Amino acid sequence: MAGTTMEVKFSIGIPAFKGKYLKDSISSVLSQSFTSFELIIINDCSPDPVKEIVSGFTDPRIKYFENNFNIGSESVVKNWNKCLEKASGKYFILMGDDDLMETDYLEGFNRLIDKKPDLNVYHCRVRLIDEYSKVYGFSP
Repeated sequence: MAGTTMEVKFSIGIPAFKGKYLKDSISSVLSQSFTSFELIIINDCSPDPVKEIVSGFTDPRIKYFENNFNIGSESVVKNWNKCLEKASGKYFILMGDDDLMETDYLEGFNRLIDKKPDLNVYHCRVRLIDEYSKVYGFSP
C-alpha cells in the first residue's frame, strides 16, 4: 500500500571499530530469513575503513552513523546506548563488529516472542569461535 510504513520488529546495533570481520557481520544480518529489521552501524572513529566497508552494501535497512570521537574508549556502554538511541524497532539486539548471525536467528527470536509475549528481555546462547571460525564452546 503506497505511503504505508511497516513497523520494524528488530533493531540490530553494531558499534563498529574493528573492520576485519565487519563485512561478514553485516552480510550475516542481511541474510536473515526474517526481514523486518534495521541495521544500525555506528563508526566509533575507527582507523579501519569502516565507512568504505558499509558503503559496499546498498540495503536500505542499513543506517550508518559516525561518532565525532571514540566514545568506546571512554565508555563502551555509552556507545551501546548511542546505538539504542538510533533504534526504531520494537526489540533491540546488540552485536559486535566481529559477530555473525545464523540465517534463522531473528526467525527463532520472533517465534520465542510469539510464545512468550509477556517477557521484556530475551537472551540466547552463542557459539564461541576463534579467528579461524572454529567453534570452541558456547556462552553460558
